[in-house]
Amino acid sequence: MLKVINWFRKDIFAKLFALLVLGVAIFFRFYDYYDRISILADNSRDVQVAKYAIDNFRIPQIGQFSSAGRSFMVLGTTGY
Repeated sequence: MLKVINWFRKDIFAKLFALLVLGVAIFFRFYDYYDRISILADNSRDVQVAKYAIDNFRIPQIGQFSSAGRSFMVLGTTGY
């Protein structure tokens, strides 16, 4: 491992190659960034539940109807 570090310190091409790889990685990481962000049904539901809880100071009952009757299972984001 020490040989690799010393080689990297001495070789200018290794430094340039590492800098090139880092630059390409950063470019592709942030290229078209806002087009990759999407809020799907689960995410928007969680945001709406959080907004309701903040506005009304209550935690709403969310979830599917249970098979035992007409009651909701309270899971929220902790159920995942």
